[in-house]
Amino acid sequence: MRLEAQSTEATAPGHPATAPPPRRLRPMPAATTAYALPTIHLNGTGAKSLADEYHAVYQAIDRASDVLQAATCNARDFYPQGDAAWQQARNERAEMFCKLAEVQAYAEAWMAQASDRL
Repeated sequence: MRLEAQSTEATAPGHPATAPPPRRLRPMPAATTAYALPTIHLNGTGAKSLADEYHAVYQAIDRASDVLQAATCNARDFYPQGDAAWQQARNERAEMFCKLAEVQAYAEAWMAQASDRL
């Protein structure tokens, strides 16, 4: 599943915007990703272990998203480079949130696979 970050940006008229990162991650409508998921069986890793481990991954991505959101990304740090630099920085930041969302979707798929067998 491809994901995109949902922006919560708000700017005051006449003031350069800081880049408030997207607060929530949401699925992109474009495409879905089919992950190679494990078969839960007696000789393999237990469903509870997999569910717990991938739940920890999911939570870590939540924390990483919060930390990235709190990190400064402000237009005042880019204006000496010209308008294009600020736009590029904003686009790159949004892409990083998309990548976090993709990892979270991967973890969620593993959690769901394991949870179905609990």
